[in-house]
Amino acid sequence: GWHGGWAMALRAFRLIRILKFEHYFEAVTLFDNVLQRSKHVLVTTGLGALIIWVGCATLLWITESSNPLVDGKFDSIPSAMFYTSLFLGGEWAVCDFTILGQIHGIFICLFGIGLFAVPTGIMYSGFYEIIKDRREQQEKRTKDLTCDSCGAKVKYFLHHRTLDEQDV
Repeated sequence: GWHGGWAMALRAFRLIRILKFEHYFEAVTLFDNVLQRSKHVLVTTGLGALIIWVGCATLLWITESSNPLVDGKFDSIPSAMFYTSLFLGGEWAVCDFTILGQIHGIFICLFGIGLFAVPTGIMYSGFYEIIKDRREQQEKRTKDLTCDSCGAKVKYFLHHRTLDEQDV
């Protein structure tokens, strides 16, 4: 009854807090910043991957739809898209392709490597740029700081004791 409603409300607040977990973890915020900075390039890469996927599936459908040894796996383009997604991910079905299908399979493997390597490189570049920007900002903040009492340049933020504090 009444206690169950309060418990449900507390669970809802806990869920809201979990959904905002990026504010509590620096790594999640960094990953989000990289995605925001690279989103246009990643979307373009994703569209290129979609074109490669559909194009490879269409070519497999053209080369293998009349092949009786593949047991109807490439009778339609959607069926060929399923197997092409497996091939692009590094798996390979046990079936006897025609010579054209085998040649096409080699190119599918090469495209698959590129489909995973390009977004990985984009993300790496985004991480590098953000970390470099953060270091530069940190250097700018600490570059010209001087101690108010003695005028020395501050390299590290440690507690600077005065003579009065040492006597106490």
